[in-house]
Amino acid sequence: MSLRWLCKDSLDFNEKIDSLHHCKEDDDYPLSHVYFIDSIGDKGALRLAGALHTTECPVVILNLYDNRIGNVGVSSICKSLRNISYTLEGIDLRWNKIGDKGAARLSDALADKSYTRSLEKLYLDGNKLGNDGVQRLAEAIEINKESKIKVLHLSHNKIGDKGAISLAKMIEKNTTIKEMSLNSNRISDKGLRRLLEAVKKNTSIEKLDLRSNAALGKREVKSSMDRNVQTEQLKFSTNQNTTAVGENTHENNSFSSFESNNSRTIFLR
Repeated sequence: MSLRWLCKDSLDFNEKIDSLHHCKEDDDYPLSHVYFIDSIGDKGALRLAGALHTTECPVVILNLYDNRIGNVGVSSICKSLRNISYTLEGIDLRWNKIGDKGAARLSDALADKSYTRSLEKLYLDGNKLGNDGVQRLAEAIEINKESKIKVLHLSHNKIGDKGAISLAKMIEKNTTIKEMSLNSNRISDKGLRRLLEAVKKNTSIEKLDLRSNAALGKREVKSSMDRNVQTEQLKFSTNQNTTAVGENTHENNSFSSFESNNSRTIFLR
């Protein structure tokens, strides 16, 4: 199937909406990647939701990065997801204005398999989800036993220990998520240790980014990982020196990380 992109360089906002409304699945170049970088706001999101609700195109990627979309806009978009749930694999809502109310509506969609049948990637960095919003998201993913989410990004969302603990509970049981980003939040030692305990029980996560949260000293991290991961043979490195909690040392020029013998990486700072 040929891919046709809706992007700013080719069409303005009104033309994109019209294209979605009139697109047919059997068109020579059906729309697949819908990409708005037009600062559409909640009013634009309402119009987009209407188009998504009626389109016959197999939308695979919905990219709404940095569009000033708030709770009202994301709630409208969530209601339209059922129509494209069979094909939608990725939603990018980074750097919008989504708070806990918007997160609640998104959580309702995530908990209902008829809205997110094929969804594998969800990017929510740079919003205002907070602990309550993240708790709802975690519970929704845990409830939906048919969830296919593999990538979940929640950086820059003012998430504290309460939100981290909710995510940890979900991680312990989840078998699909391979990558999660929680960098630049407000997670302290308590939340961090709970996440590490959850990763020990999880079999799918390959990458967990916890950079720029409350920092642990090397000795504390080593002790925590020693207790929580045990036989994972994890190792700790900094760009100044290296301390191993496994058999070998590892040097990283940009930030500290843990790596295990099953290719699992946890970025800490």
